[in-house]
Amino acid sequence: MDIITALEIGKKSLITMVGGGGKTTGLFLLAKQLENSLLTSTTKFYRPPLDENITLVKWPQCKGEEGKIPLIYSQVEGEKVVGIDVEAVEKLKSLSLYEHILCEGDGARMKPLKVWKEGEPVIPPSTSHLVINIGAKVIGKRWGNEWVHRHELLSFPNEIINLSTLIKMAEKGVFNFQRGKDSKVFLTINQWDVVGDNISLDEMVGFGEKIKKTVPDIYKVLFLSYEKNRVYCEI
Repeated sequence: MDIITALEIGKKSLITMVGGGGKTTGLFLLAKQLENSLLTSTTKFYRPPLDENITLVKWPQCKGEEGKIPLIYSQVEGEKVVGIDVEAVEKLKSLSLYEHILCEGDGARMKPLKVWKEGEPVIPPSTSHLVINIGAKVIGKRWGNEWVHRHELLSFPNEIINLSTLIKMAEKGVFNFQRGKDSKVFLTINQWDVVGDNISLDEMVGFGEKIKKTVPDIYKVLFLSYEKNRVYCEI
């Protein structure tokens, strides 16, 4: 199954992706596959590679080069560009110039797993798909600053991270976000092509069922690889 099908993306969408572990790769993949799409962010992000079919467009402009996907930003800071605020994302949605808006909703300092402060992240109210992303490369690694952004917000000293760790995070409310009433929440475990052989299908299904019971807002759990555009399991 491909990722667009698994995410149940229809004719129009505002997809907000948060977390760590390959958000930018995922957003670029979706933007290239969805017709009439636009990329933006409510945080800072690195300039897209030159080989990407993406063009930077400074807000409030929202049209770029013909045949390229516009990436809307507000200003440049060194190697990074700064995105736009939530109100501007809502304005883009209301203009109806694009069928699909793909928004990076936060940063994780290039780490595969993130713990959020209270009140974070701020999700655009018109979000149709909220995708909480986790990089599977974190599995088997030790809890700490090297692998977990804001690890100090949860006390899991010296724990080796596995699927049970994610359940414990869920039990502490880590994946409960304020969002629009019409948005569907997807928990995606990316980079599954790297570690997937070490975890059985039964373990994946058991994890998915348990975390959905723990966080009833989660509509679907997907084990996938954005780079390979492949879904390995959906619950």
